[in-house]
Amino acid sequence: MFRPVVETAADEGAYGVIDAIRGVENVKNMTEVVFEGNVRDNFIGHILNALFGQTWPTVKIPIPGSITGTFVEGENVTETTSGAVGVLRRLDAGGSAKALYVSVTSGTFAGSLLLTGGTSGATATGGTIQSPAAVRHHVFRRLNSNTPVTYSIYGSDPVSDDRSLFCALDSFELECVVGNFTKFSAKFMGKKLASTSAQTPTFTAQNPLMAKHAGFKMASAFTGLDAASVMAVERFKISFNKNLESYQSFGTTDVDSFHNKEFGEISGEITFLYNAITQRDLVIDSTKQAMRLTIANTGITIGSSANPTLQIDLPSVGFREFTRTTGNGELVKATLRFTAEYDLTRAMTAEALLINTKVTTY
Repeated sequence: MFRPVVETAADEGAYGVIDAIRGVENVKNMTEVVFEGNVRDNFIGHILNALFGQTWPTVKIPIPGSITGTFVEGENVTETTSGAVGVLRRLDAGGSAKALYVSVTSGTFAGSLLLTGGTSGATATGGTIQSPAAVRHHVFRRLNSNTPVTYSIYGSDPVSDDRSLFCALDSFELECVVGNFTKFSAKFMGKKLASTSAQTPTFTAQNPLMAKHAGFKMASAFTGLDAASVMAVERFKISFNKNLESYQSFGTTDVDSFHNKEFGEISGEITFLYNAITQRDLVIDSTKQAMRLTIANTGITIGSSANPTLQIDLPSVGFREFTRTTGNGELVKATLRFTAEYDLTRAMTAEALLINTKVTTY
C-alpha cells in the first residue's frame, strides 16, 4: 500500500581512483499510496472528492412540469411555504427527466412546492423528494484549481503502523465487468512516510455496486441521455489522470506541496457484442457522443424509494479506436476506445453523482 519514493544524488568525486561513486545522498522523499477495492456507496465518495476537487450533499428536486425562465447554477433557490433556501449545484433541464440539485443553506425542503431562482427569477414546481435527513445526492464537479484536495492516509498491518500526510490523488481507474463487483484502483502521492501510533481501524457496512446493477447509455448530446436506451455492454473501463506534480524548496528532503497541472486525459473503453456497424462508424466518421454509466443497487432501498447509486457522466467523447475479435467458433465482440472532451454547453469534461445516506459533505 505504502511505497517510499526516494530520489538520490550521487557524488562522483574521483579522489584519484577509478571508482565511480564517492557517496549517495537522499535529496527528495515522498510516498506513493496505492490501493484498490470494490466500489461501495459511501467510501467511493472520498475518492471522487479527491478526483474532482469539490462536492456538495444536495437534495434532488425533480421537476415534473415545465420551467419558466432559466435557472442558473450557483444561484440561490427558494421554496415557497417551507421557506427553505439552497444553492443550485446541478441543473438537468434539457432532457426528459428535469431536476434541480440543491445544497441546503437554511430550512428544510419539502418538495411539491414552487421554486424560485434568486438571480434568474426562474420558477418551477418541484415534485416529490427524498427526505433530506435520509438521502443525499452528492454532486462532484471538477474544481478549476491546481491545488488539490489532500488526505492524511494511515496504514496498519502486523509489521508496522504508518502514515503519509497531504496525500493528493494522482490517478483513478474504475472498471465494471459482467459477473463481478465494480472495481476501482487509486494512486495517491504524499509526504515522507512516517511511523505513527498503533491504529485500530473500524469498518462500517456499506452497499456494493456491481455489474448486475449497471446500465450504460450513449446519445448524440447530454440532454438525450435520460431518454436514451440502455446499451448491452459487458465491460466499461475509465481512467482519470490528475497530472500531479510535487514542489520542493530549499532546506529539506521533504516536499512542500503537490499540485495538479491541467486536468489530465480521461479515457476508457467499452466492450459489447458485435452485431451492427453503428459503433464502428462512430470512429470512422469522428462522431461525438455523450456517455453515462449508472450503477444503481436496486436491491437496497434508502429513504422512501431511492437506491444506492453511482453515476458518471461524460457530456462529450471522441472515439479513438475500434477493434473486434476474430476467433473461429466464438461470439464476435467489439471494443470501442474513447477520450472525454471538454463540453462547452455543460462546461465540463466529466461529472459524477453519488446517492447514499451520508447527509454531510465529504
